[in-house]
Amino acid sequence: MPGWSFHNGETSASVSTSNLVDVNQLSASDAPALHAELERIGVDQTKPNYALKLESGKSITHNRFVVPEWGNLRFDLHVPEAELKRGRSVLVTLSAADGSPLGVSSSINLTRAKQTRGAYLEDTQRIDYGIQGFETFQFEVPDNLRGKVANLKFEVVGGGTVYLDNVFFKSQHLLFGNPSDARNTTDLDVANRDNYLLEKAQFATAYDDSSKTPKWVSWQMNQKWLGNTSRSNLRFIEDKSIPETWGRIVHEDYTNSDYSRGHMLPSSHRTNSEKDNIATFLLTNVVPQHFDNNDNFRGEIPDNPAWTSFDDLLASNVDTDSKELYVVAGGYESNLNPQRISHRARPSALTQPQILTNKGINIPGWTWKVVLELERPGISPSDVRATNAVSYGILTPNEVEPAHVPTNPNGSVGNNGDFALPVPHPFNALLGLNLPEIPNKAAWRNWQTWKLTVNQIEELTELDFFSNIPDEIEEIIES
Repeated sequence: MPGWSFHNGETSASVSTSNLVDVNQLSASDAPALHAELERIGVDQTKPNYALKLESGKSITHNRFVVPEWGNLRFDLHVPEAELKRGRSVLVTLSAADGSPLGVSSSINLTRAKQTRGAYLEDTQRIDYGIQGFETFQFEVPDNLRGKVANLKFEVVGGGTVYLDNVFFKSQHLLFGNPSDARNTTDLDVANRDNYLLEKAQFATAYDDSSKTPKWVSWQMNQKWLGNTSRSNLRFIEDKSIPETWGRIVHEDYTNSDYSRGHMLPSSHRTNSEKDNIATFLLTNVVPQHFDNNDNFRGEIPDNPAWTSFDDLLASNVDTDSKELYVVAGGYESNLNPQRISHRARPSALTQPQILTNKGINIPGWTWKVVLELERPGISPSDVRATNAVSYGILTPNEVEPAHVPTNPNGSVGNNGDFALPVPHPFNALLGLNLPEIPNKAAWRNWQTWKLTVNQIEELTELDFFSNIPDEIEEIIES
């Protein structure tokens, strides 16, 4: 493991082979849960995959390095269930190499996550998926260490054995690019409130305080993130990583508006653990969505809108076809007009947008999602080719379906039946296209009706997706 040295009394300053383990070769008796998880997610166990085994009282320190301009510190931990015990922890210390008092320490408690909404913050430093696989943890780096030469130390305190891997700066969810070059700073006098970077273990987002919604949310998706965890039946969660003086959005801010608290990263894309599923309920992962753009049409065929059908497709591409995806989602423009509510709820009522706008929350006119689909996990930006990757996106209207609008203004049924269909394709007015009419609700709910290239969505949003791919390849796959 280049760049690391042990400081535990051993005669050699380098990591000995006894401290490096090939996690693919751990027997079912050594680490039964990890052994089973590697098989479940389809890891190629014929190739070496080394992690560092850290035991109680031992530490490892990285050779001096320059702290990058941005990005949280992140690392992956596996902790066998038998090693969980109150009072045990992994202490992580990032300190200036010149001996000055600059630095930060954080502890990961070797106890099981409580898996409740109220314990969200504390659970970010407890173990959940890490009992069976490698779980990502991270913490923010103070501004006064940026650009400084520093040391990084990991130490097991109070007993126990853990396995450490993938120590990096910057979120894995931003491996292929930071679409708006968002940044996070602890100095609120210079913070960009409309492009404020938040890195979570489960996703990354650029928060826009002017709209009280994310500018974008980005996430990695592979078999590691999928499992059997059900959607958490939770109220949505105030994100306390937003400065309190800005005014944070809470669950009640949406109450009685008749808009859905719309996940950008869907709950269904984080089913590997309760803790990771709960994180999708952070309100920095939410925009107001019309129920017709986000909710199941129970008893109808088809029963899902295009937005959720697309989410299901992506999960299937990972679960069934073993693809790896990098996905970015957000809202575009505004639609602040009261809208008819779906006929299956309160057909004579209208949404109440003023409830949201009075809180400063923007209601997007459209919701978009772009996808980089890799033929297999582990392809780096420099290794992307037109032969091993594709990209595509959708842009869906955040409004009532024409299928739920009576053909006559007084609400009576006209000659065309219950639905105001067919309708001109909205992309014709928005993008200057010449697409055929949308003939029926099945077509309206088909995600392919709303498919666009990544380049088209970039032009609308003024964001730059997957920018870490070499330019000549990026242009080919985004067209």
